[in-house]
Amino acid sequence: MIAAFTPIIFIHRLTKVSIIFPMKKNDTSEQARKVLVGIYREMPLCEKVERIFDAYRTGKILAMTGLKELYPCVNQKQIWYLWAKHHLGDKLFKRAYGTSPDEHS
Repeated sequence: MIAAFTPIIFIHRLTKVSIIFPMKKNDTSEQARKVLVGIYREMPLCEKVERIFDAYRTGKILAMTGLKELYPCVNQKQIWYLWAKHHLGDKLFKRAYGTSPDEHS
């Protein structure tokens, strides 16, 4: 389920950022939604992009933390390789690194 103010952000050719706010009916007043949309419309592109990068970094940290909980005996380098394999998929991971995370220690 997506929270009321969790924006979905699209970048179009790195020149325009579209932000969509999925909301449940009656979840937030229309006036509050208009205020938030107005804030994002007035926000400079560089700040919108920085927010996207921050969200990505946060997601990566959360994913790696989850992997560390699943594999408590694995070192930080192996956690990174597990994250990269999951993030990139098997085919791209093997193309980029040539090996599986199990082979890195």
